[in-house]
Amino acid sequence: MAEAVICGDGKKCSETVIKGTWTSIYDQAFNIELDNGVRLVTNLRYNLKKDVSGDPYNEAQTKGIGNFVKIESGDYQYFDSQCDKTMVGFALNIPDKSGAAFSMA
Repeated sequence: MAEAVICGDGKKCSETVIKGTWTSIYDQAFNIELDNGVRLVTNLRYNLKKDVSGDPYNEAQTKGIGNFVKIESGDYQYFDSQCDKTMVGFALNIPDKSGAAFSMA
C-alpha cells in the first residue's frame, strides 16, 4: 500500500491522504498508482563512482570521455546505489481512474 499528500506551490501540504499501490520495476525503479488516477514512476538513486567520474572539470582526472563511453547498462561495478533515495521521476494520468486524458501531469 502507498499513501501520498499533495504539496503545491511551496505552500502547506494537503491533509487529505491519497491511497494507492506500488510495484517495483526490477531492482531499479518504482511504479506508484494512486486511487485519484495519478501514476508516479521514478528510478532508485545511483551515482557514478568517483574513480570513474573524477572531477568532470579536470580532464587529467576523467581521461576525457573515454571512461564514460565504455559503461554499459549492466556494469554495476561503476555505480554506487542509494536504494533509500530516488531520482527525479515523472507523473502521468491514468485515464480509466482519473477521467482525464492520458498525459503527463
